[in-house]
Amino acid sequence: MLMQKLPQRLIKACRRYWNNKVAQANCIEGTEGVQWDKVADLKHIDSVCLKTPDLSFEACVGTFWFHKGRVCIEISERNWQEGGKRTVSK
Repeated sequence: MLMQKLPQRLIKACRRYWNNKVAQANCIEGTEGVQWDKVADLKHIDSVCLKTPDLSFEACVGTFWFHKGRVCIEISERNWQEGGKRTVSK
């Protein structure tokens, strides 16, 4: 059976990444604010991804591609509410 959609826990992990990125960007320079730990957020996404058998992911500039078999789901800040964009390779 082909993957139809991403588990909610993965979408939440990606949202955590985007929210922390935005929070740091919104800090006024020279004041104490959120220090975004990008590596920690990516490790969290990876650990959540490992809970789904045969699922892998790639990331580039805040966009994530989750692969399972022939199915790829691309998720970004723009399309996460719809569950991402699903494609099936031949």
